[in-house]
Amino acid sequence: MKTNLSKIENILNSTVSYSDVLFDGVSTDSRTVVLNNLFIPLSGDKYDGHDYIDNAVDNGAVAIISEKALQDIPHIKVNNTLNALNKISSYYLQEINPTVISVTGTNGKTTVTDMTARITSNFKKTLKTYKNFNNNIGLPLSILQAKKSDEIFVLEMGASKRGDIKELVEIARPQIVALLNVS
Repeated sequence: MKTNLSKIENILNSTVSYSDVLFDGVSTDSRTVVLNNLFIPLSGDKYDGHDYIDNAVDNGAVAIISEKALQDIPHIKVNNTLNALNKISSYYLQEINPTVISVTGTNGKTTVTDMTARITSNFKKTLKTYKNFNNNIGLPLSILQAKKSDEIFVLEMGASKRGDIKELVEIARPQIVALLNVS
């Protein structure tokens, strides 16, 4: 994803602070940030990605989506960075407007995702789930790696608790769904 920070402020219901910048790519891990990335720090039970904002900037991040007010760096303050990641990826998917194929089930998701992407890539430019990033963090990150020329997205959707697939479907809005063995 390559765009201006100001272009996503409306979908996040917030405003750009400090200055507007062009960013190229999104990362949620300060160790994988490269020059001109947007960094979105996520928080969990045992960590807070906000603790790594300085590392992300040192590695090349030009902007931050943050739950905390920042100084001297372009940023958008939000209530929940995971929700922001999901909204940004959903917006980007709408902008590209590909045919979305989702693959879910208990067993065989990665194999069927790989096979489907291999078949569709013979006919149209295809993006498939990066590695097996199939949860509410990985799926949006896979979408954000897309190029505007991609015509088909083959996205793996995994679940670890009730409601996970519903959340992923709301982000990706697939037109074609493969539901594999469920047990």
